[in-house]
Amino acid sequence: MSNDLQLKIEDFLLKNGKEGKVSELIPLTGGASAETWKFTFSDKKKSEQLILRKGSGKKSPLAVLKSEEAEIQKKVKSSGAPVPEIVAISSDDKDLGDAYLMNLIPGESIARKILRDNKFSEARQKLAFQCGEALAKIHSVDTNDFSQVPKKPIREELERLNLTYKSFNQPLPVFEYAFKWLNQQDFTTRKDALVHGDFRLGNLMIDESGLA
Repeated sequence: MSNDLQLKIEDFLLKNGKEGKVSELIPLTGGASAETWKFTFSDKKKSEQLILRKGSGKKSPLAVLKSEEAEIQKKVKSSGAPVPEIVAISSDDKDLGDAYLMNLIPGESIARKILRDNKFSEARQKLAFQCGEALAKIHSVDTNDFSQVPKKPIREELERLNLTYKSFNQPLPVFEYAFKWLNQQDFTTRKDALVHGDFRLGNLMIDESGLA
């Protein structure tokens, strides 16, 4: 499969004005709802590492298509949030199906290493603040730019999340307090905001200086 995929990526990049060769194509672990591949793309001028994110093409009530995800990332990047640069987007089965290519951001995403390894000791001092900055930039994006993102009533979404939490039958003080606080808020005066939906260490890239 990897050889066929390699040729498909080369053809797709050529269609997008990038002529070159794909090598070192390897699947990455993680990503339950999508395939994620890392590879090297080389042209006459340079070699660079890129990432392929490829979905099933089926829309989920809880997620957007990969091609839509890429368009969202492009707009979020313009707000200054630390997200990868999108190289090309596919929505046609004749190309890569529902997929996109992006630059690879070097770093670590394994929570155990980030929280314990000495090499990340400086990063840990800055990470909470950097994550807050990144989230603020995501939340500041104009939601009118995202027709593909489902808008859900906040109370309905909180109830869904609370039921999911309770289904694990494992009470945790931080969640108990968070749901209590949220249920006491008046959201009628708040404007809509784009939220990440799965903001955790496994979905972030961390280097020695913090959020990459």
